[in-house]
Amino acid sequence: MVVSVYNYIHRKAHLYGIQKSSLKEAKLKVNRIWGEILTISDNTSIFNVPIPTHLDVTNYLNPSNPTTTIAFSLPEKGVVRLSVYNIRGQLVKELINACMARGFHKVVWNGKDNGKRNVSSGLYFVRMEVGNTSKVKKILRMK
Repeated sequence: MVVSVYNYIHRKAHLYGIQKSSLKEAKLKVNRIWGEILTISDNTSIFNVPIPTHLDVTNYLNPSNPTTTIAFSLPEKGVVRLSVYNIRGQLVKELINACMARGFHKVVWNGKDNGKRNVSSGLYFVRMEVGNTSKVKKILRMK
């Protein structure tokens, strides 16, 4: 089992151009990179934190389970309504309906509808409304 996990990680690392010969070396490299990130984060002031300039919504899948993370940016504070619709335009799940601060946010959709039932695989639409502006993003749900 450990050998198969090692082989899987090694193959994935090779695909991304990481040339590490052992998990120990890879762990040391990751720890060093995280240390650098945390050092930079500790030195970050309010003046160099990125601020979104436009309304945007995107998503990314979690390959280990049937959830999807929906990330969005708000250029200013406002009431956000983030909902998932099916291909027929029917509301499947309301994820957010609240006032939110300017910045970058994310929410995880667990693949359930408002009745807490699992939805089927297929094409869905995420609609984000803020004030008079809305954005729609297609997402593909796979089990």
